[in-house]
Amino acid sequence: MGVETNNTKALEELLTKHRGGDPVNVLTEALKQVEKEEAEQKQTAAVDLLRKAKALQNDMNQKEREFNGQKKKFDKELGKMIKKLQNMVRGQPAPDEDDDEEEKKD
Repeated sequence: MGVETNNTKALEELLTKHRGGDPVNVLTEALKQVEKEEAEQKQTAAVDLLRKAKALQNDMNQKEREFNGQKKKFDKELGKMIKKLQNMVRGQPAPDEDDDEEEKKD
């Protein structure tokens, strides 16, 4: 601290009164501020992660809708092929390629 005299003691007492009392209070307030800043950083990080998670969820839902659309188209084509195979097994003539084109138009 340096040289202690009556005047330095008086000055310290005067400053302590104007600082809000106990000098340890300064450390307490500084610690509160640091903790508040850390909490804000954590909250900011959490908000960023939540935004990324929501975006990922939206992308996943979009891809699933696209997949389900393609799956439906493939299933329809598979159904047509199975129907043709069943007709062939029953001895019915296989439809011409023109029939396939007409079905695609529908």
